[in-house]
Amino acid sequence: MTPAPSILTTKLHLPRPDARQVKRSRLSALIQGGADCRLTLVSAPPGFGKTSAVAAWIASHPEAPHVAWLSLDEADNDPVRFWNHFLAALGGRLGDFKDRAFAFLDAPLPSYRALVEGILNALASDPQPLILVLDDFHALAHPALLEGIAQLSEHLPDGMRLVLVTRADPSVPLARLRAQGKLSEVRAADLRFTDSEAADFLLATMGLELDPADRATLLRTTEGWIAGLQLAALSLRRAPDPRAFITAFAGTNRYVMDYLAEEALSLQSEPLQRFLMETSILERFDAVLCAALTGRSDSQDLLEALDQANLFLVPLDEERRWYRYHHLFADMLRHHLQKRDPDRAQELHAGASRWFEAHGASVEAIAHALKAQDYDRAADLVVSAEDVLRRGEVSTLVSALKALPEACFDRRADLNLLMAWVLFPSGQAEPLKRCLRRAEPVAVPGDAPRLLAVKSFVARIEGDFPAAVAFARDALVDLAVEDWMWYTAVALTMASCLQLGDRLEEAEDAYDRAIAACLRQGDSLFSVMAQGLKGALLLDQGRLTEAHALLSETLRQVEARTGRGWPPISYVLSSLSGVMALRGHLEEGLTLAEAGMAAGEGFVEPTVNSLHALAAIRLRARHGVLAEAALLTERAREVASRHRLTYLDGYLEVQRALHGGTTGPADREAMLAWERAMGPRLLEGPPHWPLRDGRRLLAKLRLATERPADGIALLERVEADALRVGRMPLAIAARASLALALDAAGERERALSVLEAALSAAEPEGVLAPFLEEGEPMRRLLDVWLRRGAPTAVLGAFVKRLVPDAADDGGLVEPLSAREREVLALIAEGMSNQAIADHLGIELSTVKRHSSNLLGKLGASNRTQAVAMGRRHGWF
Repeated sequence: MTPAPSILTTKLHLPRPDARQVKRSRLSALIQGGADCRLTLVSAPPGFGKTSAVAAWIASHPEAPHVAWLSLDEADNDPVRFWNHFLAALGGRLGDFKDRAFAFLDAPLPSYRALVEGILNALASDPQPLILVLDDFHALAHPALLEGIAQLSEHLPDGMRLVLVTRADPSVPLARLRAQGKLSEVRAADLRFTDSEAADFLLATMGLELDPADRATLLRTTEGWIAGLQLAALSLRRAPDPRAFITAFAGTNRYVMDYLAEEALSLQSEPLQRFLMETSILERFDAVLCAALTGRSDSQDLLEALDQANLFLVPLDEERRWYRYHHLFADMLRHHLQKRDPDRAQELHAGASRWFEAHGASVEAIAHALKAQDYDRAADLVVSAEDVLRRGEVSTLVSALKALPEACFDRRADLNLLMAWVLFPSGQAEPLKRCLRRAEPVAVPGDAPRLLAVKSFVARIEGDFPAAVAFARDALVDLAVEDWMWYTAVALTMASCLQLGDRLEEAEDAYDRAIAACLRQGDSLFSVMAQGLKGALLLDQGRLTEAHALLSETLRQVEARTGRGWPPISYVLSSLSGVMALRGHLEEGLTLAEAGMAAGEGFVEPTVNSLHALAAIRLRARHGVLAEAALLTERAREVASRHRLTYLDGYLEVQRALHGGTTGPADREAMLAWERAMGPRLLEGPPHWPLRDGRRLLAKLRLATERPADGIALLERVEADALRVGRMPLAIAARASLALALDAAGERERALSVLEAALSAAEPEGVLAPFLEEGEPMRRLLDVWLRRGAPTAVLGAFVKRLVPDAADDGGLVEPLSAREREVLALIAEGMSNQAIADHLGIELSTVKRHSSNLLGKLGASNRTQAVAMGRRHGWF
């Protein structure tokens, strides 16, 4: 069940222009920009009236489009919090995608790129105009958020306008949009009041009528800065000699704005000054909160009076119930409060923390407890903030933990354990070990299962799977299923480590128990991950039909709810990719693998990303795209090395040797050097599953370097090990390689016997890949086997799927013409029909005719199958 997002509706409030506000048609025209404008940037320092200008432009917009408004602050640097509010601001404009998007965010670290793509697609399906305003955009600093907004700005659909109101230029492609005529810009120079606008403002808004010369002096001194004029006007209302004030003001230095702020505050009564300063610690407030904080029963009257006096009070809703102070004014008030009564400031933050806790606002309760320097209370709030975790606002929790002083961690085990839990996805063992070292001396008996859980996480990261399983099993004895965040994480850690350690039957049972526990708790995140991992287990066992059914149904359910971009679905896509690849559907397998990589991009868990990369590496190599396979291998090796993923690093070394360059494996000396480096590691003891392919590669290397007896013996060992632990696809692959090795060694009868055993094991589940990967030598051996007569019609039909171009005599049904071979070679390079036509200088229809002819001659059902046949024949 997806938890309801925590939405502050005041952040979605569209400011309404004050009736007394100066009409600035020239400014509205600048904001409007040209007809093709997609992005509007309103960028200027504080106090230049950016928000008011945008609100006035919207109010005067002739098309009256739908407007989505989101006011930002530093707390929005938690990506989940930001996107939840972003989606809420868009409201009904997202159609059915909105609920799926909220569900998509029910994950610790979603793929925000995929989320933005979904938002763009949903908006593109609605032709009605839309203006989306992000106010105070400078508050955002999180790289993933800035990247998401940049992605949004580049791909805005027709009819949509994005408006960024900010104090600094954002990290979006301004230059490109400017060159394309899709950007309108409003800067400080545009926002400064002209003389006539200043006159209107001082008279209509502030109730002051000044001599033109005095007004010009004031405008020149403030340089048209609206906040400066407003502060000056507040002081002028009480000045006994306005001209003397303006003259003195004109001669002030850089501290003039501080002086004006003090004047604005000092003009108020002492009780009102006190009220202003005490409530300035709040980012948002209403009369109830102000009364609770200050003890004043007239808070509502004071807020209304401040609103009427235009004293830097900003309403946050239509009812004018919730407010905030202008940022500059609030900063000044807090500064004076801290200077006059620092102890009172802490008392107020403590009171605000208690109020927000009582009203279920954990994030604000924690923030105020930290500002009150009540760190024990802040720590209590952090460890009990389950609502924050259920909403997936992990970044907020990490920030709060990091804001606590070190002394808190020295005396509290629960803080260290929570820190370890949130850091586990980072895939780095050392921070978790540090948490353990600090937690153990101060732990209480109830902490024991969580200590064991963290030890299991550390062992999992370091590749010590037996230890990880032992720690996890002990932890689960005392962890209650209701303790969802710990129970499910530990259960899946144990199950995955059992799988990695070749204890497949135990792993399947552990996955089933983890899935059942997830479903009981209504936890979709871990449930989808568990089903994806179980699918990989079934794949390892060769139970492809079961795996395909489980993964396809899980994929269908998740896509219906959240779409294909939800990060946990990356496990499902990766496993389903393996199923399709083993069955010979390489193109579909590669598509799924790359979709899994894209969906998992948001995860910081490097193991997940590396495994998706490995799937794509293997499939790209099978497609013959060796340069891309080599590049992916190097990237994955960097991740594995940086995070000390030793078991993956070894497997990547195997992949590097197999796909070490753009033309295939390295030369003899390079291969022998690889054997000297990796051979002992591969042969000493039972390696984890990622290295088993390495043993098969090592065997083939020995065959290639004229050591047939060594190669055959090692392939027999790989086959026996695979059968012992129940990894049937690996056993089939070893048998396929062994059959070729025996045939090359002159033992044809034994080779055909081993080949038939491999085919018999592969046929029930349709395992084609191990035979297809062996290329032309396997095709020739299969032709020999076919000519001798298949023992059963079923097995014979299976082999015909592997070599559909083989007739009874082993030859092609009909040879290809020179032009047909040329077209097939260009298809193998990835060219479209139009690109082939352009390359050869022939008509598109002619290319299509050649393509159709060669498919018919080869008996191939698609281009991918035809290319695979061409590679086996060595035509390229």
